[in-house]
Amino acid sequence: MSVNFRKVRIGFVNLILSFLKGQEKAVELSREIIDYLEKELGVEVIEFSRSVVQRSEAKEAWMRFKAENVDAVILFNGTFNTGELVAEIIRNLDCPFALWGLGELALETRDFSGSMVAVMAAGTIFKNFDKKFTFIYGTIRDEAARKRVGLFVNTARREVKNPSEQLVLLATFNFFQRKAEKFFR
Repeated sequence: MSVNFRKVRIGFVNLILSFLKGQEKAVELSREIIDYLEKELGVEVIEFSRSVVQRSEAKEAWMRFKAENVDAVILFNGTFNTGELVAEIIRNLDCPFALWGLGELALETRDFSGSMVAVMAAGTIFKNFDKKFTFIYGTIRDEAARKRVGLFVNTARREVKNPSEQLVLLATFNFFQRKAEKFFR
């Protein structure tokens, strides 16, 4: 008998400020991350369809993630953004979070993006809500970022929410425990 578990479902949202340059680059980099999650890590990505700029859009994002029953959420800081976006999402979801920041795009494009400034502020918001997060830095081309997102996905895989899946895991564990007891008698 083989058991097929559903794929891990990761919510993905790109947080930006609309007037900062670098938005196009942020969208391009977020697309690369989503492709990596789906193709390399076998994750089902529930992407919020547009970059989030306002609190009302952040509300739409968390409501979609809740309706889609995501196992975890990646908050991708494509550019600087306001803390109210992060606060709106994390206060309404109870799941593992990854806070993803980029190096300063100004080195490449001469435009200030402020991604890491937003990440530092978001860290204090997580602290104020007493929520934990995984920090990921860099583009998906960076080996360190790939390792961190891989660890995050594995954490999400351990967060089994469906009671029927928990029963299957428990039954499997009990089966092997009985076999081991017989073997070691």
